Amino acid sequence: MDLIDTLLMTPQEALLEAATTDDESWVHGLLNAYRDTQRSPLYLTDALVAAASGGCMGSFDILLWEGIAAYHGPLYDLPEAIRDMVVKDIVEYVVKEVVDGDENDDSGRIVPPWSDIHLVLEGAASNGHLDVVKFLTNHARENGYVEGLTMHSRSSSDALTCAILGKHGEVVEYLMTLVDEFRWNMKLAFEAAVRGDQHVLAERIYEMYPSTVQGENLFVALVRDGGTNAIKYLYDNGRDDLDLLNGAFLVAAENGSTGVIDFLLETGSISSEIFDEAFVAASGSVLRAKTVSFLYEKKPATSEAINKVFASTHSFAVTKLLYENEVIPREAIIAAFRKATLYGIGHFFRLTKDKLDTVRLLCELDCIPAEVIGKAYSDAATRHLTQIMELLRDHRKLFISGTYSINT
Repeated sequence: MDLIDTLLMTPQEALLEAATTDDESWVHGLLNAYRDTQRSPLYLTDALVAAASGGCMGSFDILLWEGIAAYHGPLYDLPEAIRDMVVKDIVEYVVKEVVDGDENDDSGRIVPPWSDIHLVLEGAASNGHLDVVKFLTNHARENGYVEGLTMHSRSSSDALTCAILGKHGEVVEYLMTLVDEFRWNMKLAFEAAVRGDQHVLAERIYEMYPSTVQGENLFVALVRDGGTNAIKYLYDNGRDDLDLLNGAFLVAAENGSTGVIDFLLETGSISSEIFDEAFVAASGSVLRAKTVSFLYEKKPATSEAINKVFASTHSFAVTKLLYENEVIPREAIIAAFRKATLYGIGHFFRLTKDKLDTVRLLCELDCIPAEVIGKAYSDAATRHLTQIMELLRDHRKLFISGTYSINT
């Protein structure tokens, strides 16, 4: 390289260049020179990966040991950096040298957490490197971190899904033999197989799934996660049992999976009784207000179910929607008012904006008896619920009930 270009490099650029040319004396010199300056530590990972990728293991060793010892350089990102390496020997070397060491040895190195090794495993699976995949899974087994290797997969893709997406059949077959031990995310694996038109594999995963999660049906599990495309695939391929579909509809409503709800309704298999049950179940959480509204717009709910939802919902949006569009009986309105004012309910219940808005809407209705207004005000005063008191303080029925004089 031209001397002028070399002199114009930053220390970081020079270290990267030295690592890729395997000039060990240059690497030594840069580390020694930088050690004596009052600067932040050099970033070693890029140079380490460049050296390993180019087979420059002399530079790699110097960077790994002298670099870390000199700067206590953090290598938490090294597993991610080597994830796409092709050569098993390099991955094996990095994992054994960097990860297997004692955290308290004299080098002062910071050992990457076991969980980061999943990044290397996923990279190997994505690229079809069966030998690397076998080494890493065996390493996890031998060193007791199998659970740590797959813990993240409960919420994200893992090696099996990566291999399926990459259509690396040998890697997929190997990882499938480890299902009981490594607990791959079989839902994501199934969805990946469906997307890739790997139907035989999808069926295998479907049949295998209950044994991995204490008997749960994959159809229901996918409904809970809102996996509409996978649900359509299963339905189109013979999973159309009425009990299964109706049970799945309840799960979809309870979990707010509106896409799945829509699809299951389109099958024409959902009974009116199950629809009502789902409508009421969804109203049990203020977080499912949109789901309740979505179901209401479908219109098959009975008056009985609508009245139950009105009386029990925690959501003002649902209360307002039903009040403005339905003829709500007196009993349901009184029940909703009592619920909103925390009428006779223990102290551990929290007064929310939804409850206050509901009280504001309902308290002026003629159907709320004076004794209910009075009891709500008295309870609020006893429990120092000043916002409820302010809403009811000047209510005309409060004077009729005789409560007002006690608390003014």
